[in-house]
Amino acid sequence: MNQDLRHLARDAAPAGPEDGFRRLHALGLVGLRRAACIAGSLPATMCKRCEAACPHGCIALGEDAPLLDPAACSGCGICAAACPTAALAVDGVRLPATVPAQGLVLNCERSRAATDAPLHRVACLGGIAVNDWLRLAIAAGDAPIRLIDDGACAACGNAPSHEAPWRAPLEIARRALSEAGMRADHLPEAVSPDALPNGNCPDAATGGLPIESRRRFFAGLSRSLAAAVTRAATGETLPADVPVAHGRRVGGIAALRGDETRLLLEHIARRFGQPHPRSALLPALTASAACRAHGACSRACPTAALHLETDCDDGHARLQFDAWLCVDCGACAQICPSHALEHQGRAWRPVADAPVVLATIEQSECMRCGALVATHDEEALCERCRKTENLARAGFALFNRHYGETPAAPEGP
Repeated sequence: MNQDLRHLARDAAPAGPEDGFRRLHALGLVGLRRAACIAGSLPATMCKRCEAACPHGCIALGEDAPLLDPAACSGCGICAAACPTAALAVDGVRLPATVPAQGLVLNCERSRAATDAPLHRVACLGGIAVNDWLRLAIAAGDAPIRLIDDGACAACGNAPSHEAPWRAPLEIARRALSEAGMRADHLPEAVSPDALPNGNCPDAATGGLPIESRRRFFAGLSRSLAAAVTRAATGETLPADVPVAHGRRVGGIAALRGDETRLLLEHIARRFGQPHPRSALLPALTASAACRAHGACSRACPTAALHLETDCDDGHARLQFDAWLCVDCGACAQICPSHALEHQGRAWRPVADAPVVLATIEQSECMRCGALVATHDEEALCERCRKTENLARAGFALFNRHYGETPAAPEGP
């Protein structure tokens, strides 16, 4: 496994111009893969995850892409870790493709804590996403993965809430690995410097320390290599691109971070004799009997998590939902004309083997155009014909109101 990942890191081809990262600002450390950015491809559901996560307020959403203030950016990578489609990458968050047999210790570049164990420093530990922890766990095998917690992160400028920014992703990764069958003593963990071989922490202060090599742009781990890393880690071949129901195409499935999480966790679960993890941190969606198979929800979904199948042999339409692909934007529930969908945020839920069928709708032909439409008592027209008829009625009523009244006779002789 480690040998495969080593060859991958050495031989992987650079991303093409369409799929590669481009700097948000010529002087900044943040790069964007525009094809994977929800805000750029579907403004109606503008994702603001990066803007909300940035501890310095240096990212703001423009008309079709995030905008960066390079003077305020610290290069922490927290925005990239929060991006649900891995559309962002930040220089300085470099992770190795291999892990030494004795394990790996991760530490912030600005911390002076040291150890004799193999040490790898990153610009900010908060820039390590959940999937990065999962990939490290696969590369490590039984070797330990540890993070140095010297207590300085909570006082750092990258933690305005005084909560270490690495804590939440690490806890999610630990729970996910545990649900996939990994033993507690093999989970990545945060330890104090004193718990490491010859560990020391001469000065935990980070405020005045420079960030080393600030101009390393994407040297090492690049989000554009996510699909290739997944192939090496899981042995599964991923398609180059994914067709979306409403005609737009998104990047490779592995670029959608949730589906990459599924592949990684399934690989880990199989290693421990499970077909898949027992549960995972996933959103949920339910549909009521009011669903009429309009398809507006599936067209609005930026990642094809919702798919409306209308050509079933039994004459029914089926609305299917893949929770792994859902980025929790809630656009489907907002745009549904029947108000039939209810979106629920991420929680630890049992893992389904396949996309869930939310609704099965009986169909019949529209009495005007012959298109398939949900069969029910109130309507015998498809959405388009019903709108056309309503518009015609409204125009006819307006015409009658304007011209139907007899004008009054003029006064005078």
